[in-house]
Amino acid sequence: MPLALFNGSCMGPRPTGISVTARELVAHLPPEEVPLLDPSGGLTPHSIPIPDNLCPECGTRGHLRRLLWTQNQLPHLLKQWGHPLLFSPLPEAPLLQSVRSVVLAHDLIPRRFPRPGRLTAYHHSYVPLVLHSAKLVLCNSVATAKEIHDSLKIPVSRLVPIRLGFNPGLLRPLNLERRHELLVLGGHGHHKNLDRLLRAFSQVRDQSLLLRFIGPEHRLFTQPLKDLASELGIASRCVFQGWVGDEEKLQRINQARALVLPSLWEGFGLPALEAMACGTPVLASSAGAIPEVVGDAALLFDPHHTKAITGAIDDFLRNPQLERQLQQAGPQRARQFHWADSAEQVLELLKYADAVHPRTAISTNMVAVGKRAVKRMLQPLKRCLIAGYALSRNRFPIIKTVALAILKPMPKLRERLRYLALGPGSSSNALFEPPAEAYHYWLKALGQPAPPRHTGGAGQ
Repeated sequence: MPLALFNGSCMGPRPTGISVTARELVAHLPPEEVPLLDPSGGLTPHSIPIPDNLCPECGTRGHLRRLLWTQNQLPHLLKQWGHPLLFSPLPEAPLLQSVRSVVLAHDLIPRRFPRPGRLTAYHHSYVPLVLHSAKLVLCNSVATAKEIHDSLKIPVSRLVPIRLGFNPGLLRPLNLERRHELLVLGGHGHHKNLDRLLRAFSQVRDQSLLLRFIGPEHRLFTQPLKDLASELGIASRCVFQGWVGDEEKLQRINQARALVLPSLWEGFGLPALEAMACGTPVLASSAGAIPEVVGDAALLFDPHHTKAITGAIDDFLRNPQLERQLQQAGPQRARQFHWADSAEQVLELLKYADAVHPRTAISTNMVAVGKRAVKRMLQPLKRCLIAGYALSRNRFPIIKTVALAILKPMPKLRERLRYLALGPGSSSNALFEPPAEAYHYWLKALGQPAPPRHTGGAGQ
């Protein structure tokens, strides 16, 4: 009987971000203990086939299909396999069934930078419910854990930061000749701060420098970026290449003079780690979890100021010693991140969650508990109303019995709500205390001084 089922419904043929994380964790977790719910149908010998039209690449319809599948079909699969844990590499889990879930949270960027859209309700209602209902919320950084605690009031004891990693087989130095270009990896969302990067790039002293964008284009944001490049007169020096496969990405990273990551916020900053693993210098924002990832192996700048970005690029281009220093420091820093370590920590935490919340235990799924509480309240209310009406036709006894019926289950209801917030037998604000090893990285990161920032100026 498996320990957990790995929710692979978000995995598609063109992985980026969350899909890459899911793919690598699957590759390093024992398949017999954590079988994959596999949309491709045969990634591992223990895979469990699921529909292949649920991934983000299928657009809004795929997203909707995935949510409906998660609520309606996923609970039946868990029941079929003996009610194991559900491990989801993103904050998605059934809410209307008694499911023990452990989820991996990457960021709260849609809440930090709210914009009206088709997924507003998903990010502002569904995701918080999933995080509150989960037995454990794994976070890809300390910054994400802090943000979830501060924004959603998830107890600190249920938030466990883990380190992600990189694949040395796919990301490594190739010792290729460097082209005179900067590279931007990732999507074109609002928080990526690419409009400010374009304005900063237009002010760089070296007008022969190219700027290459690699990543999936966005139907709302990509075209305005191209229009801005034309408006600034730098369209001929900006290349929008779209999504590329692993081999071409490896080559492009190794050929770039440096990678630029100007995001206003990142829950982790995987492109910075990928560039460091290839020995490519990183010029990065000081926001979010990026400083946690790069340490002192990157040149950081304030992403809110155009002059700071321009200054960082200019300083890097005219300082060969800094370039060599970052080329050497990057691979050394990247060696601290291993997918095998990430998977080992995930497996340890899954075993712990399974022990603390055994399969026979009452689920703390928030919606399921609420339904049971209402049902328990209605049963004594019905009994007392019948008894009160039979005893007397006077209003006072009936009102009294109704009041007693409502008050009687209240202590139990309050206890259930306390169980949700604190956990069984708890006397503090912690649901339970995870293994000390799970907090090792968190405690170490909290004690580290912040890396220096490149200010470059205060103008916009």
